[in-house]
Amino acid sequence: MRATKALSVAVGALLAAGLIVAPAGPAQAWEQRDLRKTSWAYVDSRQPDRSFVNPAGNAPIGASLDAGGNKHRYRSYFTFDVARYKGSVVHRAEFVIAEQSAADCASAQPVELWRTDPTTSSTTWNNRPRQRELLGTVQAGGSTECPGYLVWDALPALRKAAARGEATLTVELRVPRSLEADVAHGRVLFPFPSLRTEYNFAPKVTRIGTSWGAESICGTKKNPQPLGAHSYTLMMQGTDADQFDQFYGTFAAWPVGHEDQRVELPGGVYGGGFSRIEWEMSQYPHGTVVAWTARANDGHDQSDWAKPCYVRIDSVRPPAPKVTSSAYPSDGEQHGGTGVPGTFRFSAKGSKDVVGYYWGDTGEIYNYIAAPRPGADVTLEFTPDSYVERLRVQTVDAAGNRSPITEYEFFIRSTSPAVDVTVGGVGLPSRVLIWTHLEEVTEFGYRVDDGAEVRVPVRADGTAEVSVVFPEKGQATVYVRSYVGAEFIGASGQSVWVTDTPKIESTDFSWEHDGVVGRPGTFTFRPDAPASSRTSTASTRPRACSGSRPRPTAARCCTGLRPRPAGS
Repeated sequence: MRATKALSVAVGALLAAGLIVAPAGPAQAWEQRDLRKTSWAYVDSRQPDRSFVNPAGNAPIGASLDAGGNKHRYRSYFTFDVARYKGSVVHRAEFVIAEQSAADCASAQPVELWRTDPTTSSTTWNNRPRQRELLGTVQAGGSTECPGYLVWDALPALRKAAARGEATLTVELRVPRSLEADVAHGRVLFPFPSLRTEYNFAPKVTRIGTSWGAESICGTKKNPQPLGAHSYTLMMQGTDADQFDQFYGTFAAWPVGHEDQRVELPGGVYGGGFSRIEWEMSQYPHGTVVAWTARANDGHDQSDWAKPCYVRIDSVRPPAPKVTSSAYPSDGEQHGGTGVPGTFRFSAKGSKDVVGYYWGDTGEIYNYIAAPRPGADVTLEFTPDSYVERLRVQTVDAAGNRSPITEYEFFIRSTSPAVDVTVGGVGLPSRVLIWTHLEEVTEFGYRVDDGAEVRVPVRADGTAEVSVVFPEKGQATVYVRSYVGAEFIGASGQSVWVTDTPKIESTDFSWEHDGVVGRPGTFTFRPDAPASSRTSTASTRPRACSGSRPRPTAARCCTGLRPRPAGS
C-alpha cells in the first residue's frame, strides 16, 4: 500500500479561493451564489448500524484499513438548501470539494457523484439513502493535482430540483462499486464542499393588448378586434421575481395562416413593467386577420410567448353623416336665437358599420357620441352663441376609421340682450344695466354665477337697471336672458373682477400738477370700479379654443330694433 499524502488545506484557504462564501442578500438579476452544506454524514461498512451525522473530522470515501488491520468501506453525503432556485433558470452549477489525502495519487482514479434521497438521523451503512441518478464521474490523481479539488457539473441535477420545487439537494460521493473495496482507491475529503451557482428568474407576461386610450384590448381568433389601416400601440405587461430587473418585450405578428410572414421586433421599456411598440397595420390588406403576441426578455432569460391576440384590418371609411335640425335649419336664413339651445340629429344613413359620431364647432372634432346600436341615429343639444355656426360631424366605425366631414352651417337670429356691470365693491351695490334691440322682449332674467334667476320687466326704451351685491373678491359672472312672455329667446352675460381696493383721486396732486411744499391739497377715496371683461356666456358648453368668434360679413335684416341706451 502506498503511503498517504497529506494536503494541508484549511477552511480559510477555501474561503480565500471563493469556494465557500456567506449567503448573499435578496435575489437580484443574474445572481452568483456559492452554497454551503446544511448537513453531512458518512456511512461505514465496518459499523453498518451506526450513524455518523454531522461528525467531527473529515469525509472518507472508498476503502481503508484501521490500526488493527480491519477494512472499512466509506461513502459520504452532503445536503444543500436549494429552495431559492424554485422557479428560476439555473445557468451554472458546479459541485466542488477539496481532498485532504489520497491512497494513490500516481494513477487516475474514478470518483462518482450521485443524487440521493436526503439523509436522516438514522442514516447508516445498512440504511443508506436511495440513489436516484449518477451525476458524473471524475478522475482524481494521475495528471491532475493530488490531493486537489474535485469538480462535477451539477447543472442538470439543480435544474431538475428547481423544476420539481424541491427544498434540498443531497449528493453522495463514493468510489465505483467495482473498486470500492480496493484500499488503493481510498480517499479523505475536507467536509466543506461548495455548490457554485449562477441563476436568474425569467420574467413573465401577465397581459398583452392593443392600447386603446387607458384600456387595452385583446381580440380572439373567433372575434378579432377591428383595426384601421394605421399605426397602433401594442402593449405587453409583465413581472419579474428579480427586484431590480428591467425587461423589454419582443413583439411578433403574422397574417393568420401565413406563419412564414411572421415578423419579430423589440419594444420600448416603460415603467410599471410595460413594454410597447407602434405596429403599422397598413402593411396588411383589407380584411386580413392578423395574430400577434409578445414575450418578456430581461437580458438573460425570456418568458414564454403569450397567448396570441387577433385583429382584423378594416381600411374602408364609413359614409359621411347627414345632419338636420328643425330648430336651426341650414337654409341660409336666421333661426332661433343667441343662447337658445336646439336639437340636431346625426344620421348614419342606415350604415351598420357606424358605431358613433365625432363632432365639433371650432378647431378639432373631438366630441364623441356613441350610437346606441350600430347604424343608429343620435341627437345633440347644442346652444349657439354667435350669429353663424358651423357644426363639423364625422361617423366612426369599430376600427376607428372616420368618415369624410359633413359641415352643417346655420345662421342665428340676434336675440341676446346686452349687459353692462359697474362694480361698486365688495358688499356694496353694483349697477347692472340690461338692454335689447328687440321690441317684442317683455322681461329680462338675471343671476350671479350659480344663483337663482330674478325676472324684471323691460322699460319702454328696452332697458332694465338693477343692483346686485358681490359678497367676496374674485371673478363673478352676471348672466342675463331675454323673454317674450314666458318664451326664452336669447342669453348673454358679463364677467367682472370684484375687488375692495379703493380708488384714489386728487386734482391737487396728479401727473399734470406739481405739488408745492406747504400748500394743502385734497384726496378723494372711493370704491374702485375695475374694468369689466365682456364674455359670451350664452352657454356653458366647452369650447375648442378661447376668444371671440367671427361674425357674418353681411349684416342680416332685423326688425323692431331699439337704439342702444345713452350712457351705457
